Amino acid sequence: MYAVIQWNDCEEVSVVPTAWLTEIDGECYSYWPPTSMKSCDRDRAMKKMAVPRIDWLKFPAQLLRREGIVFYAISQFV
Repeated sequence: MYAVIQWNDCEEVSVVPTAWLTEIDGECYSYWPPTSMKSCDRDRAMKKMAVPRIDWLKFPAQLLRREGIVFYAISQFV
């Protein structure tokens, strides 16, 4: 499953695997790979719905939608 999220610190919207989401004190957060990770590796992690690693940061986000297929999640905002 994938989730469409909006980052709390900006109006940017992203599609992430639901495995990257967590809840802390009732607030939604999304893990995100470190900037040192190559974009092709980040894309691969997203497609394979990789479990976040210890070096990933988490950022506050608002969950907008859940979808079973990434195409449908993206199509809602294109």
